[in-house]
Amino acid sequence: MTLEEVTLRAILFVQLVVNTLPSFLAAHLLRLGVWSVLCLIVGVAGIATSRDANWRAFFGMTAGWAAVNALIALASRAGAPPKVVAPFREFLWLNVGLNVAYISVGITMALLAGDRGPIKFTGLAIVIQGIGLLVLDGILLGLLPKA
Repeated sequence: MTLEEVTLRAILFVQLVVNTLPSFLAAHLLRLGVWSVLCLIVGVAGIATSRDANWRAFFGMTAGWAAVNALIALASRAGAPPKVVAPFREFLWLNVGLNVAYISVGITMALLAGDRGPIKFTGLAIVIQGIGLLVLDGILLGLLPKA
């Protein structure tokens, strides 16, 4: 391969990354928004209909987490998308680590709660949110160009 061919391929690759990264991010934020709205509906409906303190704790954490995720999705859509893949990929790996931490904290809460049901159910809600976010971030990581 000649130097001109390598240069042309490099330019085409950079154009591909610059043109597709915003669309990958937009699709990710849409998925996050849908997840957030569904969780918010479930959380609010659960709070409104449940009389059990354990389930109210579960639904309250679900609604709270969903509200924060919805705000993050909305605020992220308002900002400029990243133009370089590598730092964005590193940021996503940080999020993956945080998602694993959320899952771990939720499991720990559920296991150590003893007879304190609301803490156990709050922990379970955190586990579900952590898994959901881990899946969403994993989908985006899988779609991003490797370079």
